[in-house]
Amino acid sequence: MKKKVFRFSWRTLILASLILLVNNTSFSQTWPSPGAKWTYCLTGWNGMPAGEELFGVTGDTLISGKLYNIIQPINPTKKNLVDNNDLVRTLYTRFENDTVYRYVNNQEYLFFTYNLSVGDVFSTFRTAGLNSYWEDSACSSVLPLRVIEESEVELNGQMLKEFVLEDTLFRHLYDPNYPDPVTYTLIERIGIVDNYQLINTLEPFADCFLPTDYGLAAVGKYTDDSFEYLFYECQGVGINNNQIPNSDIEIFPNPANQYLHVVQKSDPPIRFTISLLTEFGKLFFITEMDGKTSTIDLTGYQSGYYILALTPLDTSKNRTLKPIIISH
Repeated sequence: MKKKVFRFSWRTLILASLILLVNNTSFSQTWPSPGAKWTYCLTGWNGMPAGEELFGVTGDTLISGKLYNIIQPINPTKKNLVDNNDLVRTLYTRFENDTVYRYVNNQEYLFFTYNLSVGDVFSTFRTAGLNSYWEDSACSSVLPLRVIEESEVELNGQMLKEFVLEDTLFRHLYDPNYPDPVTYTLIERIGIVDNYQLINTLEPFADCFLPTDYGLAAVGKYTDDSFEYLFYECQGVGINNNQIPNSDIEIFPNPANQYLHVVQKSDPPIRFTISLLTEFGKLFFITEMDGKTSTIDLTGYQSGYYILALTPLDTSKNRTLKPIIISH
């Protein structure tokens, strides 16, 4: 009985190699992805919507023999897209082995990494303040982060890693009695989503040249050449006739002591949720209002500055934000 002889042509071997290569790289990623853009929804120092700001990948450049992506604020209404006044807010990043590196102050630093597990601690060089302070911070630009949560989220059909990173330096430098961890949320492919890339707006502006006085920013929309995800529409951009008119809502007294009253004049009344948040976005209270009046008991809340958010259940309408002062 003759033995069977199997012969492979060069064409077969090349095809098999290509299949293996595709299988090995089909789930590989980079950061930023080609064509990446981040639309940041801005909240002013007074807690009111303050429009939006667009950052994007505008090109690449060689630094010390390595290729870095250029991420900048861009203005789509301008011919050259980049405002010269914003050149100081440029980031130079490169991706290698699940890790993003940042070039700043004539040196390369670790920016963030996706190869993480709960309990891991790593130090990054964050972005610092606005204007001429984007490159460095007068306090501490080296930021030690601890992974306190790890999960996956599905965004537009893609399963992406999500990490919650705790600032381990904040209490030591600024406020040892601050009750809650100062955190950043990192989502694979997108980056940091709850503020500018690694900016901590809780730190004292006067001491650290950070953008506390400029309010807050969070990613409202992310897009790249093959993916997009809308977290929420930015408010304060242009004119929106669907927003609840302030004249149809009464909130009193302000400052408030024991009770806060919300009265709407719309007929029929608009159904919406009422949320009470700190100026840094921490949620303290949420309830649904389906009538014309609602009373919020402020007993137990500390005196201070808060934001009352009125969010219609009808998603075609925008929410309204109202600064509230609680004074006991």
